[in-house]
Amino acid sequence: MGTDTVDRTGDIEAGADREFQRAWWRVQWVSWVVLSLLVLAGLAGLFGRGPLATTTATSPDGRVEVKYDRFARRGYASAIEVRVDPSAVRDRKIQLGLSPEAVETLQPEKTDPPPVRAEAGSDGTRFTFAADPDGGPVTIRFSQQPKSPGRVGGQVAVAGAGSVAFPQFVYP
Repeated sequence: MGTDTVDRTGDIEAGADREFQRAWWRVQWVSWVVLSLLVLAGLAGLFGRGPLATTTATSPDGRVEVKYDRFARRGYASAIEVRVDPSAVRDRKIQLGLSPEAVETLQPEKTDPPPVRAEAGSDGTRFTFAADPDGGPVTIRFSQQPKSPGRVGGQVAVAGAGSVAFPQFVYP
């Protein structure tokens, strides 16, 4: 190769291959860029907690709002918060349904406040919560542990107030 050189210092000979050195520098530079992008993505929340990790979806009429983790980890705790406008309260109760996909893949474990009643059916699980129509918005929090990796999610439907889809990506 025409770029090889041999330098002699006393009895020591040191060789250099400039093409190999340039290629190696490119590999190092690309590695540093990739590692820097991964660190920035982690800080931004693409792998867990951070500003990009949590998002909110709202029903078209604005009466149902779902705050959830855009990125979750399989087997680790995550939360879905549903805020319902007081106009959806009927007979001091709120009827809320989780789609079958949400129940099956996200596995809600705990609900705060606890529901008055829960019914499983082919169209998902319906929950009934006690609510005060004069008390302002009602916030319901589902603690979950996603069971399967990949793109998952579901839908929250509130009787008399609309529905909201919430897609998540679950890391293995």
